[in-house]
Amino acid sequence: MSGHSKNLIALIAIQGSNASLPLLVFPYALSMLGSASYADLVFAEALSFLAIAIVLYSFEIDGVADVAGLSVERDRSRISRVFSRVLYTRLCLFFLAAPVLVVAIACYRPELGELAAWWMLVPLSYALQPTWMFQGLQHNTAPAICTLLSRFAAVMLVLLLVVGPEDTLLLPQIIGLSYIGGSLAQIAWAIIRLKFRLMSISCKEMLACIKTGKEIFLGNIGVVLYRDSNVLLLGLVGLAGVELAAYSLAEKITKAMQAVIRPLNQLFFPRAVLAVRAVGAANLDALSALFRLTWPQLLALAFAWGGLYLIIQLGMTYFAQGTRILELHAIISLAAIMSLATFFGVGNFMFGSAGLNILGERRVMLYCILLAAATSVGSTIILGSLFGAMGAALSLVLAEGFLCLLIIQYYMRSAARR
Repeated sequence: MSGHSKNLIALIAIQGSNASLPLLVFPYALSMLGSASYADLVFAEALSFLAIAIVLYSFEIDGVADVAGLSVERDRSRISRVFSRVLYTRLCLFFLAAPVLVVAIACYRPELGELAAWWMLVPLSYALQPTWMFQGLQHNTAPAICTLLSRFAAVMLVLLLVVGPEDTLLLPQIIGLSYIGGSLAQIAWAIIRLKFRLMSISCKEMLACIKTGKEIFLGNIGVVLYRDSNVLLLGLVGLAGVELAAYSLAEKITKAMQAVIRPLNQLFFPRAVLAVRAVGAANLDALSALFRLTWPQLLALAFAWGGLYLIIQLGMTYFAQGTRILELHAIISLAAIMSLATFFGVGNFMFGSAGLNILGERRVMLYCILLAAATSVGSTIILGSLFGAMGAALSLVLAEGFLCLLIIQYYMRSAARR
């Protein structure tokens, strides 16, 4: 089996396990907890997505780019330095951001403070995990094993232990601790097996990489606003209970759709970095080179959608039997609409994250994302108030499509100026 095939299988295992957990856990949680407790659960969980964006910062792009093309044997010291810098910086960001977010939600709704605190274990696991490093080095077997085992453990423990509304806090505890276990296992593998080491990193060096990645970070916050904030926004405009629960499950199904294609995104990302570096400018040649790496992913997503839709429908029907899950058809309809955003999302990743960011057009990418995020927040508030969950689903598609249009237009305008 070729190295590319092994990496692809490993990336599929990582994203498949990440996608399977919410599809297995959250419908079950809704059936056990009831719509009221479940709505509180996902409302507090939505805050953790903001914390995840903060701890990831720009390192899913910068970190991969820094180690792409390096050799584990020849460049061990250089890789160790990047590994240490990213880990320490992410942990500092987590311990600065998490308490602020928990206090904020506790002030808004005191009864959700403890729930939000337990959800912060998930962003802590993202701060610890060095998956970005393995991806850049194209050594994805170890993180695949660690991720698969930790997600499997989380699913089994939730199914065994969460049996009623009194177990609401137990769900984020199980998921968070399982995720942290997987992250620590990846670190152990990097240190013991690959012989990387944790090095002393100065505050000045960490601040320098924070400054370098600020545009990508702000862009990540913008992405959170149009991909992960709709549950919060719908809760703020008064949506609750069954309808909010239905939207939350549809959103998780959509993220599973994104996870289906993400292994290909990650497999092609190092190639995209090298391709645009060879061109050196945001022009039609760069756009063409990126499109050659993008269309196979779009085709694979189109084929995957039919199969995933059937799996989701069968799984949701199974969990709905004899439980309190309501509005099953509404969940599937919302997911079908929202899944359209995944096609735009592939283009946004390849032309934007792997294109404009690597070509030095980070500020342009940031402006595009912030404009799309502002459009999303405004349209979600308006359409969500008027049409409820369906309005928020349409808003998600609108935001992803608008962002894709802005990115491609920049390549066109840049080519025309040259």
